[in-house]
Amino acid sequence: MATQVLTKVQSVELQPTSGLAGSAPAETLPDVSRDSSPATPADDGEMPIIHSKTRATFVVAELLGLNLFGSFCNGVVVVGLPAMAASLHIDEGLLVWPTSVFYLTAGSCLLLAGSITDVIGTKTMSLIGAFAAAASAMACGLAQSGGQLIAFRALQGITNAIIVPSSVSIISTSLEEGRPRNLGFACLGFAGPIGFSLGLVLGGVFADRTGWRAAFYLAAAITFALFLVGVWTLPKTIILPSLISGALTNISTGIFVNRMPVMWSVLISSTLSTAAPLLMALIKPSWPYWYDAFFAQILAPLSCDILFTVGLLVVSDVFPTHMQALSGAVFNTCAQLGTAIGLTVTSLIAASVTNASLDTDKASPNALMVGYRAVFWTMFAAMALVCVLSVLGLRTVKQLGVKRD
Repeated sequence: MATQVLTKVQSVELQPTSGLAGSAPAETLPDVSRDSSPATPADDGEMPIIHSKTRATFVVAELLGLNLFGSFCNGVVVVGLPAMAASLHIDEGLLVWPTSVFYLTAGSCLLLAGSITDVIGTKTMSLIGAFAAAASAMACGLAQSGGQLIAFRALQGITNAIIVPSSVSIISTSLEEGRPRNLGFACLGFAGPIGFSLGLVLGGVFADRTGWRAAFYLAAAITFALFLVGVWTLPKTIILPSLISGALTNISTGIFVNRMPVMWSVLISSTLSTAAPLLMALIKPSWPYWYDAFFAQILAPLSCDILFTVGLLVVSDVFPTHMQALSGAVFNTCAQLGTAIGLTVTSLIAASVTNASLDTDKASPNALMVGYRAVFWTMFAAMALVCVLSVLGLRTVKQLGVKRD
Protein backbone atom coordinates (compact mmCIF):
# COMPACT_ATOMS: atom_id res chain seq x y z
CA MET A 1 0.00 0.00 0.00
CA ALA A 2 1.43 3.33 -1.07
CA THR A 3 1.90 5.98 1.56
CA GLN A 4 0.07 9.22 0.87
CA VAL A 5 2.06 12.33 1.76
CA LEU A 6 0.30 15.66 2.03
CA THR A 7 2.05 18.13 -0.25
CA LYS A 8 -0.19 21.07 0.55
CA VAL A 9 -0.62 22.21 4.11
CA GLN A 10 -4.24 22.39 5.16
CA SER A 11 -4.84 24.51 8.22
CA VAL A 12 -7.59 25.02 10.73
CA GLU A 13 -8.11 28.77 11.10
CA LEU A 14 -8.34 30.31 14.58
CA GLN A 15 -10.35 33.50 14.76
CA PRO A 16 -9.92 36.03 17.61
CA THR A 17 -12.97 36.65 19.74
CA SER A 18 -14.18 40.04 20.77
CA GLY A 19 -15.50 38.77 24.05
CA LEU A 20 -18.91 40.35 23.47
CA ALA A 21 -22.12 38.54 24.17
CA GLY A 22 -23.85 37.06 21.19
CA SER A 23 -20.67 36.78 19.12
CA ALA A 24 -19.99 33.11 19.78
CA PRO A 25 -20.65 31.86 16.23
CA ALA A 26 -17.86 34.08 14.90
CA GLU A 27 -15.44 33.02 17.59
CA THR A 28 -15.28 29.31 16.92
CA LEU A 29 -13.03 27.47 14.54
CA PRO A 30 -14.59 27.35 11.07
CA ASP A 31 -14.76 24.03 9.26
CA VAL A 32 -11.99 23.02 6.92
CA SER A 33 -13.29 21.53 3.72
CA ARG A 34 -11.86 20.46 0.44
CA ASP A 35 -13.32 23.40 -1.43
CA SER A 36 -12.70 26.87 -0.06
CA SER A 37 -15.62 29.21 0.27
CA PRO A 38 -15.57 32.95 -0.38
CA ALA A 39 -17.16 33.46 3.00
CA THR A 40 -14.21 32.02 4.91
CA PRO A 41 -11.24 34.05 6.07
CA ALA A 42 -8.19 34.45 3.90
CA ASP A 43 -5.86 31.46 3.65
CA ASP A 44 -3.21 33.07 5.84
CA GLY A 45 -5.76 33.69 8.58
CA GLU A 46 -4.66 37.29 8.95
CA MET A 47 -7.30 39.28 7.07
CA PRO A 48 -11.09 38.88 6.82
CA ILE A 49 -12.80 38.71 3.45
CA ILE A 50 -14.64 41.92 2.53
CA HIS A 51 -18.19 41.14 1.39
CA SER A 52 -19.47 44.72 1.11
CA LYS A 53 -19.17 45.99 -2.46
CA THR A 54 -18.89 49.56 -1.23
CA ARG A 55 -16.05 48.73 1.15
CA ALA A 56 -14.29 46.67 -1.51
CA THR A 57 -14.59 49.59 -3.96
CA PHE A 58 -12.99 51.94 -1.44
CA VAL A 59 -10.15 49.49 -0.83
CA VAL A 60 -9.43 49.09 -4.54
CA ALA A 61 -9.66 52.84 -5.11
CA GLU A 62 -7.23 53.46 -2.26
CA LEU A 63 -4.65 51.02 -3.65
CA LEU A 64 -5.25 52.24 -7.20
CA GLY A 65 -4.54 55.82 -6.15
CA LEU A 66 -1.34 54.94 -4.30
CA ASN A 67 0.09 53.00 -7.24
CA LEU A 68 -1.14 55.55 -9.79
CA PHE A 69 0.52 58.55 -8.17
CA GLY A 70 3.74 56.59 -7.71
CA SER A 71 3.90 56.25 -11.49
CA PHE A 72 2.60 59.81 -11.90
CA CYS A 73 5.83 61.16 -10.42
CA ASN A 74 7.86 59.10 -12.89
CA GLY A 75 6.03 60.73 -15.79
CA VAL A 76 6.57 64.17 -14.25
CA VAL A 77 10.33 63.56 -14.04
CA VAL A 78 10.54 62.38 -17.65
CA VAL A 79 8.74 65.37 -19.15
CA GLY A 80 10.00 67.94 -16.66
CA LEU A 81 13.66 66.87 -16.56
CA PRO A 82 14.93 69.76 -18.78
CA ALA A 83 13.28 72.30 -16.48
CA MET A 84 14.58 70.49 -13.39
CA ALA A 85 18.11 70.35 -14.79
CA ALA A 86 18.03 74.07 -15.53
CA SER A 87 16.69 75.17 -12.14
CA LEU A 88 18.77 72.75 -10.04
CA HIS A 89 21.93 72.92 -12.20
CA ILE A 90 22.15 69.15 -12.61
CA ASP A 91 25.35 68.00 -14.29
CA GLU A 92 24.97 66.42 -17.70
CA GLY A 93 26.40 63.14 -16.44
CA LEU A 94 23.69 62.93 -13.77
CA LEU A 95 20.68 63.68 -15.95
CA VAL A 96 19.65 60.04 -16.15
CA TRP A 97 19.70 59.52 -12.37
CA PRO A 98 16.45 61.25 -11.34
CA THR A 99 14.67 58.67 -13.50
CA SER A 100 16.79 55.55 -13.15
CA VAL A 101 17.43 55.74 -9.39
CA PHE A 102 13.71 55.19 -8.74
CA TYR A 103 13.71 51.86 -10.56
CA LEU A 104 17.03 50.89 -9.00
CA THR A 105 15.89 51.30 -5.41
CA ALA A 106 12.39 49.95 -6.11
CA GLY A 107 13.73 46.77 -7.67
CA SER A 108 16.34 46.30 -4.94
CA CYS A 109 13.85 46.60 -2.08
CA LEU A 110 10.83 44.68 -3.41
CA LEU A 111 11.74 41.28 -1.97
CA LEU A 112 12.74 42.72 1.40
CA ALA A 113 9.60 44.84 1.60
CA GLY A 114 7.43 41.87 0.66
CA SER A 115 8.97 39.73 3.39
CA ILE A 116 8.54 42.46 6.00
CA THR A 117 4.93 42.97 4.91
CA ASP A 118 4.14 39.30 5.53
CA VAL A 119 5.53 39.65 9.05
CA ILE A 120 4.16 42.93 10.38
CA GLY A 121 0.91 43.12 8.40
CA THR A 122 -0.29 44.52 5.08
CA LYS A 123 -2.28 47.47 6.44
CA THR A 124 0.64 48.70 8.54
CA MET A 125 3.08 48.51 5.63
CA SER A 126 0.62 50.07 3.18
CA LEU A 127 0.09 53.05 5.49
CA ILE A 128 3.83 53.39 6.07
CA GLY A 129 4.35 53.35 2.31
CA ALA A 130 1.59 55.90 1.71
CA PHE A 131 2.93 58.33 4.31
CA ALA A 132 6.51 57.92 3.06
CA ALA A 133 5.34 58.39 -0.55
CA ALA A 134 3.63 61.67 0.37
CA ALA A 135 6.70 62.87 2.26
CA SER A 136 9.11 61.90 -0.54
CA ALA A 137 6.96 63.58 -3.21
CA MET A 138 6.87 66.77 -1.14
CA ALA A 139 10.64 66.51 -0.66
CA CYS A 140 11.16 66.22 -4.42
CA GLY A 141 9.17 69.41 -4.89
CA LEU A 142 11.29 71.18 -2.27
CA ALA A 143 14.67 69.91 -3.58
CA GLN A 144 17.30 72.65 -3.89
CA SER A 145 19.99 70.72 -5.74
CA GLY A 146 20.40 67.84 -8.14
CA GLY A 147 21.79 65.62 -5.42
CA GLN A 148 18.76 66.22 -3.22
CA LEU A 149 16.36 65.44 -6.07
CA ILE A 150 18.18 62.20 -6.82
CA ALA A 151 18.17 61.20 -3.15
CA PHE A 152 14.45 61.93 -2.78
CA ARG A 153 13.70 60.04 -5.99
CA ALA A 154 15.58 57.07 -4.53
CA LEU A 155 13.32 57.33 -1.49
CA GLN A 156 10.31 57.33 -3.79
CA GLY A 157 11.54 54.03 -5.24
CA ILE A 158 11.70 52.53 -1.75
CA THR A 159 8.16 53.69 -0.97
CA ASN A 160 6.99 52.11 -4.22
CA ALA A 161 8.62 48.84 -3.17
CA ILE A 162 6.63 49.03 0.08
CA ILE A 163 3.30 49.86 -1.56
CA VAL A 164 3.29 47.30 -4.38
CA PRO A 165 3.62 44.03 -2.35
CA SER A 166 1.17 45.22 0.31
CA SER A 167 -1.34 46.17 -2.39
CA VAL A 168 -1.12 42.75 -4.00
CA SER A 169 -1.48 41.04 -0.63
CA ILE A 170 -4.52 43.09 0.39
CA ILE A 171 -6.35 42.35 -2.85
CA SER A 172 -5.48 38.64 -2.87
CA THR A 173 -6.47 38.07 0.76
CA SER A 174 -9.29 40.52 1.46
CA LEU A 175 -11.39 40.50 -1.73
CA GLU A 176 -13.67 37.64 -2.69
CA GLU A 177 -12.50 35.24 -5.36
CA GLY A 178 -13.96 35.81 -8.79
CA ARG A 179 -14.94 39.17 -10.22
CA PRO A 180 -14.04 41.37 -7.17
CA ARG A 181 -10.50 40.00 -6.96
CA ASN A 182 -10.06 39.97 -10.73
CA LEU A 183 -11.10 43.61 -11.00
CA GLY A 184 -8.82 44.49 -8.11
CA PHE A 185 -5.77 43.07 -9.84
CA ALA A 186 -6.86 44.69 -13.11
CA CYS A 187 -6.94 48.08 -11.40
CA LEU A 188 -3.43 47.53 -10.05
CA GLY A 189 -2.32 46.56 -13.55
CA PHE A 190 -3.50 49.74 -15.29
CA ALA A 191 -2.53 52.07 -12.42
CA GLY A 192 1.08 52.14 -13.60
CA PRO A 193 0.65 53.09 -17.27
CA ILE A 194 -2.29 55.43 -16.58
CA GLY A 195 -0.37 57.20 -13.83
CA PHE A 196 2.73 57.55 -16.00
CA SER A 197 0.72 58.95 -18.90
CA LEU A 198 -1.09 61.35 -16.59
CA GLY A 199 2.27 62.47 -15.24
CA LEU A 200 3.53 63.17 -18.76
CA VAL A 201 0.49 65.29 -19.59
CA LEU A 202 0.07 67.22 -16.33
CA GLY A 203 3.83 67.40 -15.75
CA GLY A 204 4.22 69.20 -19.07
CA VAL A 205 1.39 71.59 -18.23
CA PHE A 206 2.85 72.36 -14.81
CA ALA A 207 6.38 72.79 -16.21
CA ASP A 208 5.19 75.33 -18.80
CA ARG A 209 2.90 77.32 -16.50
CA THR A 210 3.38 77.08 -12.73
CA GLY A 211 6.66 75.16 -12.56
CA TRP A 212 7.56 71.49 -12.20
CA ARG A 213 7.50 71.63 -8.40
CA ALA A 214 3.71 72.03 -8.36
CA ALA A 215 3.30 68.57 -9.89
CA PHE A 216 5.10 66.98 -6.93
CA TYR A 217 3.05 69.08 -4.50
CA LEU A 218 -0.12 67.76 -6.13
CA ALA A 219 1.10 64.15 -5.85
CA ALA A 220 2.09 64.70 -2.21
CA ALA A 221 -1.28 66.22 -1.28
CA ILE A 222 -3.35 63.47 -2.91
CA THR A 223 -1.12 60.70 -1.55
CA PHE A 224 -1.40 62.09 1.97
CA ALA A 225 -5.17 62.23 1.57
CA LEU A 226 -5.08 58.57 0.49
CA PHE A 227 -3.04 57.80 3.60
CA LEU A 228 -5.73 59.32 5.81
CA VAL A 229 -8.48 57.46 3.94
CA GLY A 230 -6.51 54.23 4.22
CA VAL A 231 -6.56 54.39 8.02
CA TRP A 232 -10.30 53.76 7.82
CA THR A 233 -10.58 51.90 4.49
CA LEU A 234 -7.91 49.21 4.57
CA PRO A 235 -8.83 45.97 6.40
CA LYS A 236 -7.08 45.24 9.66
CA THR A 237 -4.55 42.43 9.99
CA ILE A 238 -3.66 40.31 13.01
CA ILE A 239 -0.04 40.24 14.06
CA LEU A 240 0.81 36.86 15.52
CA PRO A 241 1.84 37.12 19.19
CA SER A 242 4.74 34.75 18.51
CA LEU A 243 6.42 37.52 16.50
CA ILE A 244 6.32 39.90 19.44
CA SER A 245 7.38 37.35 22.04
CA GLY A 246 10.16 36.10 19.76
CA ALA A 247 11.55 39.60 19.21
CA LEU A 248 11.46 40.40 22.92
CA THR A 249 13.12 37.08 23.75
CA ASN A 250 15.98 37.68 21.33
CA ILE A 251 16.62 41.17 22.66
CA SER A 252 16.43 40.04 26.29
CA THR A 253 18.79 37.13 25.64
CA GLY A 254 21.38 39.42 24.10
CA ILE A 255 21.23 41.66 27.16
CA PHE A 256 21.10 39.08 29.99
CA VAL A 257 22.87 36.00 28.59
CA ASN A 258 26.12 36.91 30.38
CA ARG A 259 24.37 37.34 33.74
CA MET A 260 22.72 33.94 34.12
CA PRO A 261 24.01 30.35 33.91
CA VAL A 262 23.43 28.97 30.42
CA MET A 263 21.80 25.76 31.62
CA TRP A 264 19.09 27.59 33.52
CA SER A 265 18.38 29.97 30.62
CA VAL A 266 17.91 27.09 28.20
CA LEU A 267 16.06 24.87 30.69
CA ILE A 268 13.54 27.54 31.73
CA SER A 269 12.82 28.65 28.17
CA SER A 270 12.53 25.06 26.94
CA THR A 271 10.16 24.16 29.76
CA LEU A 272 7.94 27.10 28.90
CA SER A 273 7.99 26.23 25.20
CA THR A 274 7.06 22.62 26.03
CA ALA A 275 3.67 23.93 27.06
CA ALA A 276 3.01 25.27 23.54
CA PRO A 277 2.55 21.91 21.74
CA LEU A 278 0.77 20.56 24.82
CA LEU A 279 -1.81 23.35 24.59
CA MET A 280 -2.27 22.74 20.87
CA ALA A 281 -2.60 18.98 21.39
CA LEU A 282 -5.44 19.57 23.87
CA ILE A 283 -7.19 22.30 21.90
CA LYS A 284 -10.82 21.91 20.84
CA PRO A 285 -12.08 23.42 17.57
CA SER A 286 -14.97 25.06 19.42
CA TRP A 287 -12.65 27.07 21.68
CA PRO A 288 -12.04 30.76 20.90
CA TYR A 289 -8.56 31.78 19.81
CA TRP A 290 -7.77 33.50 23.10
CA TYR A 291 -8.47 30.41 25.25
CA ASP A 292 -5.58 28.30 24.03
CA ALA A 293 -3.85 29.09 20.74
CA PHE A 294 -2.96 32.65 21.77
CA PHE A 295 -0.86 31.45 24.71
CA ALA A 296 0.66 28.64 22.65
CA GLN A 297 1.86 31.20 20.10
CA ILE A 298 3.47 33.29 22.83
CA LEU A 299 5.33 30.34 24.37
CA ALA A 300 6.39 28.59 21.15
CA PRO A 301 9.37 30.78 20.10
CA LEU A 302 11.00 31.16 23.52
CA SER A 303 13.19 28.06 23.43
CA CYS A 304 14.39 28.28 19.83
CA ASP A 305 15.19 32.00 20.08
CA ILE A 306 17.29 31.57 23.23
CA LEU A 307 18.94 28.41 21.85
CA PHE A 308 19.90 30.27 18.69
CA THR A 309 21.73 33.00 20.60
CA VAL A 310 23.30 30.56 23.06
CA GLY A 311 24.31 28.20 20.26
CA LEU A 312 26.09 30.93 18.33
CA LEU A 313 27.96 32.01 21.46
CA VAL A 314 29.00 28.41 22.19
CA VAL A 315 30.32 27.63 18.70
CA SER A 316 32.09 30.99 18.42
CA ASP A 317 33.79 30.24 21.75
CA VAL A 318 34.79 26.70 20.75
CA PHE A 319 36.22 27.52 17.32
CA PRO A 320 39.49 29.49 17.04
CA THR A 321 39.48 33.12 15.90
CA HIS A 322 40.56 32.38 12.34
CA MET A 323 37.66 29.90 11.88
CA GLN A 324 34.72 32.00 13.08
CA ALA A 325 33.07 32.07 9.64
CA LEU A 326 33.21 28.27 9.57
CA SER A 327 31.68 28.11 13.04
CA GLY A 328 28.73 30.20 11.92
CA ALA A 329 28.31 28.04 8.83
CA VAL A 330 28.37 24.83 10.89
CA PHE A 331 25.78 26.13 13.35
CA ASN A 332 23.40 27.43 10.70
CA THR A 333 23.77 24.22 8.69
CA CYS A 334 22.66 22.23 11.72
CA ALA A 335 19.74 24.62 12.24
CA GLN A 336 18.64 24.29 8.60
CA LEU A 337 18.95 20.50 8.70
CA GLY A 338 16.91 20.38 11.89
CA THR A 339 14.18 22.47 10.29
CA ALA A 340 14.10 20.29 7.17
CA ILE A 341 14.05 17.04 9.14
CA GLY A 342 11.40 18.35 11.54
CA LEU A 343 9.09 19.42 8.72
CA THR A 344 9.52 16.11 6.95
CA VAL A 345 8.91 13.97 10.02
CA THR A 346 5.90 15.93 11.24
CA SER A 347 4.37 15.95 7.74
CA LEU A 348 4.72 12.17 7.52
CA ILE A 349 3.21 11.72 10.98
CA ALA A 350 0.25 13.96 10.20
CA ALA A 351 -0.38 12.26 6.85
CA SER A 352 -0.04 8.72 8.23
CA VAL A 353 -2.29 9.32 11.24
CA THR A 354 -4.88 11.11 9.14
CA ASN A 355 -4.94 8.28 6.60
CA ALA A 356 -5.30 5.76 9.39
CA SER A 357 -8.25 7.57 10.96
CA LEU A 358 -11.73 6.08 10.87
CA ASP A 359 -13.17 8.98 8.85
CA THR A 360 -13.86 8.09 5.25
CA ASP A 361 -13.21 11.67 4.15
CA LYS A 362 -9.53 12.16 4.94
CA ALA A 363 -9.80 15.89 4.22
CA SER A 364 -12.52 16.44 6.80
CA PRO A 365 -11.79 18.58 9.87
CA ASN A 366 -12.04 15.58 12.21
CA ALA A 367 -9.55 13.51 10.23
CA LEU A 368 -7.12 16.43 9.93
CA MET A 369 -7.36 17.22 13.64
CA VAL A 370 -6.38 13.63 14.48
CA GLY A 371 -3.18 14.04 12.46
CA TYR A 372 -2.47 17.47 13.88
CA ARG A 373 -2.87 16.24 17.45
CA ALA A 374 -0.40 13.42 16.79
CA VAL A 375 2.13 15.98 15.53
CA PHE A 376 1.66 18.20 18.57
CA TRP A 377 2.14 15.25 20.94
CA THR A 378 5.33 14.38 19.04
CA MET A 379 6.54 17.94 19.42
CA PHE A 380 5.69 17.86 23.12
CA ALA A 381 7.84 14.74 23.56
CA ALA A 382 10.66 16.35 21.57
CA MET A 383 10.62 19.46 23.75
CA ALA A 384 10.64 17.31 26.90
CA LEU A 385 13.76 15.63 25.50
CA VAL A 386 15.30 19.08 24.90
CA CYS A 387 14.76 19.90 28.57
CA VAL A 388 16.59 16.74 29.62
CA LEU A 389 19.46 17.32 27.17
CA SER A 390 19.86 20.93 28.30
CA VAL A 391 20.56 19.70 31.84
CA LEU A 392 22.90 16.90 30.76
CA GLY A 393 24.78 18.84 28.09
CA LEU A 394 25.02 22.34 29.55
CA ARG A 395 25.50 21.70 33.25
CA THR A 396 29.25 22.34 32.97
CA VAL A 397 28.84 25.56 30.99
CA LYS A 398 28.75 28.53 33.33
CA GLN A 399 28.36 31.86 31.54
CA LEU A 400 28.68 33.04 27.97
CA GLY A 401 29.25 36.43 26.40
CA VAL A 402 31.44 37.65 29.28
CA LYS A 403 34.09 40.20 28.34
CA ARG A 404 37.56 38.75 28.55
CA ASP A 405 40.57 40.71 29.78
